[in-house]
Amino acid sequence: MNYMPLWTKNKTLLLVALNVEFAALAFFAIYSIYGLVDYRKEHDLQIETEVKRYKSILLADQLRQSSDDLTRMVRSYVVTGDPIYAKYFDEILDIRSGRSSMPENYNRIYWDFKIVERDHIKNEQGVKKSLRDLFYDVGISESERRLLTIAEERSNRLANIEHEAIIEVKEKTSSIINQNNYFPTKKLVNMVFGHYYNETKKDIMAPIDLFLYSVEKRTYEELNDIQEKTALYLNRLVYGSIISGAIFLAMLATYFRYRKVLVLALAETEQRFRSMFENHDAIMLLVDPLNGRVVDANIAAQTFYGYSLEEFKQLSMGQISCPEVGNSNDEIPGSEKIEQPVSQSRHFVSNGETRDVEVHSTPIEFNSRSFLFSIIHDVTERNRLIESQKRLAQMAAIGELAANIAHEINNPAQAIISFAELIVEEPGDEGLVRQVSPKIAREGIRIGEIVKAALHYSRSGVQDKKLCDVRKILNDAIFLLKGKIGKEKIELVVNSDEKVPLVNIVSREIEQVTNNLVVNSIDALNELNEAEREKKEIVISLKFEKRDRLVELCIFDNGPGIPERMKNTVKDAFFTTKEVGKGTGLGLSIVDGIMTSHGGRFEIQSVEGEFTKAILYFPVDAS
Repeated sequence: MNYMPLWTKNKTLLLVALNVEFAALAFFAIYSIYGLVDYRKEHDLQIETEVKRYKSILLADQLRQSSDDLTRMVRSYVVTGDPIYAKYFDEILDIRSGRSSMPENYNRIYWDFKIVERDHIKNEQGVKKSLRDLFYDVGISESERRLLTIAEERSNRLANIEHEAIIEVKEKTSSIINQNNYFPTKKLVNMVFGHYYNETKKDIMAPIDLFLYSVEKRTYEELNDIQEKTALYLNRLVYGSIISGAIFLAMLATYFRYRKVLVLALAETEQRFRSMFENHDAIMLLVDPLNGRVVDANIAAQTFYGYSLEEFKQLSMGQISCPEVGNSNDEIPGSEKIEQPVSQSRHFVSNGETRDVEVHSTPIEFNSRSFLFSIIHDVTERNRLIESQKRLAQMAAIGELAANIAHEINNPAQAIISFAELIVEEPGDEGLVRQVSPKIAREGIRIGEIVKAALHYSRSGVQDKKLCDVRKILNDAIFLLKGKIGKEKIELVVNSDEKVPLVNIVSREIEQVTNNLVVNSIDALNELNEAEREKKEIVISLKFEKRDRLVELCIFDNGPGIPERMKNTVKDAFFTTKEVGKGTGLGLSIVDGIMTSHGGRFEIQSVEGEFTKAILYFPVDAS
């Protein structure tokens, strides 16, 4: 027994759960990603802060070192009188003020090498910036900036004292021919070694020490804040990742459960389809659309066709269908393209007999493959009954035409009798015989044409489709009915295009259709009295619609029209508005069936109390 909760068996609930878990996973994944991004930012900021601290310490040390280097140079100059020290003194001032570029290797021991190597040392020139600007580039607080300014001002005062000592040394050495005879005065020594000089130098170091302390304190506070934020973002990253992982695992479990439910549902659907397919009374075939092979056939199909399932699988629909019916691949299940989901055909059964069938085909997906699912109805008996009813309707129409035909024959027959009596009365009058004989022949030919038309209309048997002129068929129908039309005092108007292409039809069936529609119009007009309509009119038009490649035959009458409630049922078999004994109700149903079998269509347009239009559309072969 399956003890899983009910909701885990519901596809909809599982899908909702899957979507909720996916949304939660996306949220916590984004949450973790933002945590990672913020963590990286804070980590980079921590490194940047450490670098700024390091650069600040280096620059402060450089300020202090430059002061020491200036002291060393001026003292060496005062003691030795060597002008190289005065030169180095000026270079140190120019570098610190930004008037000269700072060498790339400018560090604590730079001038130690410089003094030893003199001007032979190779220097890579770097930036040309004052020491103050370099401090500003690193980024220091306002209080730290004031401390540096104080240190720089005090260093400049000391540099002025040193500059005065250099000037006095230069004046003294300028009067000495041999530099070896130079000896510093007590005043010069006191200027650069005395108590005042040392106190001034000490004053320079005090703000620098405070600056270093401030940098250390600020850096510590910034790093502490960064570390707190880093820990927060790291926790967000870790917990977000853990929750995302848990949701992902839950999502996987839900997904596999959902997939299992889908598989079970699919198996249940396939089993239901298999049971319905196998046990249904309707004839069913499953066909491969690529090659037309029968893939499966239910028991009803095996019984109807007389083949076992194994025998069916060796057949294609092309082998089952009769080629003489003229089915195209679009009408037979088993083609890759189905343009007509319902088609008429004729199939062989195992004993060699043929059966008329109606095939309903639709594409389906089954076991991840595409098939054509066809339901087949045996319409042999139905077609026989329809043909029989067509014949009965045709004979009924002939019966209605009999009086008109008799009237048409009576006139020329009376003329022939009258001419014959004249000859009998004057048997020897050769002139009279020559005069009357052509008239007798003409009236006999007229009788022959009437009989020929009646025989053609009443001919039975199966006819094949062939290219025919619809105008001729229309004229033949009018010829048979013109007596009735004239008798009922109906005005007939016929309009036709000069060029109407031939259409592929069974001429006798279309004659029957045309006759049926014209008779319907006559009967409709006879329902009117003189007060309802002064002029009774039938207008027949024939034209070619080039854009749609259709021949259109329209029969219009200004009769009473069709009531709105009946418009959807007038084509149904055995539907009629005529009195008992005056109509079978098969007329419009047969017309619709004949036009469908010709690949055309039959439409009725009507306004109650005004008119009715019966329109036939015949497709024209593109060739």
